[in-house]
Amino acid sequence: MAAVTAAGAALRFIGLGASPLWADEIMSFAAAQLSPAEAARAALTQHSIPPLFFWLCHALMSFFGDSEATLRWTSAAAGTLTIPAVWSLLKDAGATRGGALWGGLLVALNPLHIWFSQEARPYALCTLFAVLAFLYLGRAARGSGRWDALGGAACGLLSTMTHSVGLALIPIVWFWWWMEGRRREAVPALAAASLLVMSPAVVAWLSAGEDAHAPPRPSSLLEVPYTLFSFVGGFSLGPSVRELQTSGAPALWLRPGQVALGGAAVLAVITLCLKAPSRVARAWLAAAAVPLALTLAGSLVSDYPYNVRYTLLSLPLLLGAAALGAERAGRLGGIGIGFLLGVFLLADVQARLDSRYWKEDSRTASSWFLERLPEGSVVGVAPGYMVGAMTHYAATRRPPKGLRFVEVDGPQSVGGLDGLAITREHHVPDPRGLERRFLEWAGPGAASGEAVGFRMLARSARP
Repeated sequence: MAAVTAAGAALRFIGLGASPLWADEIMSFAAAQLSPAEAARAALTQHSIPPLFFWLCHALMSFFGDSEATLRWTSAAAGTLTIPAVWSLLKDAGATRGGALWGGLLVALNPLHIWFSQEARPYALCTLFAVLAFLYLGRAARGSGRWDALGGAACGLLSTMTHSVGLALIPIVWFWWWMEGRRREAVPALAAASLLVMSPAVVAWLSAGEDAHAPPRPSSLLEVPYTLFSFVGGFSLGPSVRELQTSGAPALWLRPGQVALGGAAVLAVITLCLKAPSRVARAWLAAAAVPLALTLAGSLVSDYPYNVRYTLLSLPLLLGAAALGAERAGRLGGIGIGFLLGVFLLADVQARLDSRYWKEDSRTASSWFLERLPEGSVVGVAPGYMVGAMTHYAATRRPPKGLRFVEVDGPQSVGGLDGLAITREHHVPDPRGLERRFLEWAGPGAASGEAVGFRMLARSARP
């Protein structure tokens, strides 16, 4: 298990600072630079989440500087520690040493888990604490004693202090209590733990600001199959996220072979889960379905957009159930695990080497403008929420150069700009219209360039 954990750590820590921060990570950076009290206020009012993740990032940045790697270190460490935590959870569920090792290996190589372990957002840390809460509260549900209930309550509290999606562990634990015989002596401890775990999320909801979440996006119910596909292929198998966001379902035909491979991997996971002992399979599959169902329900009844990241708690449970099923299936189970690991490795390699799967490169885009535009120039950015990322990387230039990045509301606001950056086109109403309007304004001397996820235009090229 030590070798599997070391391999998982290598996949999470190597290249941790290579990609630039994207919009949400810039928000984490800003919150982590504040004092603990100010960070708590920003987390509750601007992010609608409790502040633990930002406090940990603040502590690390105080000692090791404000690089991308330092900001992401908390997530990478949490992702690595989740591997042995899942191994322990499987051992508690009755898995042999080999079955538990399979579960740890699936988590270690899983591309979606690696992605969130290399992102300066709270989801990997929240998932680690939730898995530990599952471990201890599962023991408490079986009547093991007050210390396990106390440990589970502490880990559950840390999970919801990291992000409100940690609330999903409460219905999961009560379901496990029902499955384990409904021991009355466990009820007081589990009820107290549930109330304790709920408290940070309630405070976050009561403190949330009006503009604390992303723009509304109606649910199409296709989010569930896409989430399952992401569980096996991450964001680096088949069409990229940008291709799906820009072209929609037709993007599936860009790489149909990989789409079919990912679909086969989803079927393999489900088949292996169903091979697990019936009681265990029901408990783990139901538990894995809870974060997914809650996220979808929240999207359907509110204007809060569905996102795969809110379902990350489902991933270790689903992979753990697959490992339990593979253990029971014998040789065929080993073949299934080997197939899944092969798919995971393909996605891992593509995530490293294929720029189509990389995050938007605001660092290169910002440098492009800094090299071409004079002091005091104004650059429009669409969509506007990417202004923070562009400004961040412009400010890191030494010596600093006084470029100003501003939000572009539409084609009518392009006149007077010295440059234009267009990215994340699914959030830009008319990206081609913006580009045409700027070129009309800039005249024949306009320069153009591209970075990952960006299209850049400037009024005049560097001499």
